[in-house]
Amino acid sequence: MLSTGAQTIQYFVPTLIGALGWTGYIGQYHTIPLYACAFVFILAASFGSDYYQNKPAFITGLAAGGMVCFIICVASTNHIVQYVFIIFGLGFIYATCPLVLIWVPNVIAFPAQKRAVAIAFVNGMGNCASIYGVFLWPKTDAPRYIPGFSATTVFMGLIVVGTQIMNFLLKKYPNDVPAIDPEEAVQREIERKRQEGMQIPDARHQAA
Repeated sequence: MLSTGAQTIQYFVPTLIGALGWTGYIGQYHTIPLYACAFVFILAASFGSDYYQNKPAFITGLAAGGMVCFIICVASTNHIVQYVFIIFGLGFIYATCPLVLIWVPNVIAFPAQKRAVAIAFVNGMGNCASIYGVFLWPKTDAPRYIPGFSATTVFMGLIVVGTQIMNFLLKKYPNDVPAIDPEEAVQREIERKRQEGMQIPDARHQAA
């Protein structure tokens, strides 16, 4: 909910760019670097967290980076400085969200039913953030939008704290279910369904 709440800034990107002095098609052009940066951040964070097998560290680092960026956006009155740190701040937010979502099936990998319910629950609760997130950026706060930036900063800070607490609890109370290879887990599910009478063709036969 915190990461999705912070990500509601995306709905107001053209408004924020307009408050910095760029309007019309020039303003639209100035929105491109924000999403280009977000694309790069998502790829880098996803590959990096998989390579080092440490999503909590990456989530914490990204959230902390976003928090710093939005503090600077609030503190500065220079439009160029604000623009640059909005670009990086949005990149940090966009990269945080998928890692949080992917962390769920990593923590609850088995059984499949429990994993599916957990993923659905987290997505459902996270999307509730859009209900209140859209009220964080009213026109009356222009041009600096201090309440919106401040709320986003707090959200990112709470992600840092929450991630470390969750990581500590997972280490203190490890999952009793032993680590299972994803392909092995899928194969077990298929075999169980076959034993229940469901007709599931062999993928190798289908390929042939």
